[in-house]
Amino acid sequence: ETLAGSGATDLLSDKLDSVLAQTREKEAETLTEVTWREKTIPVRSEKVRVAIIKARVKEADLTQADSSDLETLMALYDELFIAYGDALGQVKEDLRSEEKASARIMSQKSEALIANS
Repeated sequence: ETLAGSGATDLLSDKLDSVLAQTREKEAETLTEVTWREKTIPVRSEKVRVAIIKARVKEADLTQADSSDLETLMALYDELFIAYGDALGQVKEDLRSEEKASARIMSQKSEALIANS
């Protein structure tokens, strides 16, 4: 492979990564809810949506993989579990942020009530 060929490959790879990122962003915009255990849950956080889309991409990669190549399957399962772990971590982070915001609001309301008493 020539140096120029390597540069072209890098450029093509960068462009593909950019297109994939744009596609994930568009998919994330349309992902408004998730159904789990027969319950539909709204997905409000952009970061959570993107994490779920990434996990779904890994799931699709797994279903398209050669089932006779056990090493590749194991690597894909690892990637899938990591992607779902990242999504779960993002949900937990968002919940912590919401709890802190709610606590601040409740504290401000309590202070206002005390001040008006």
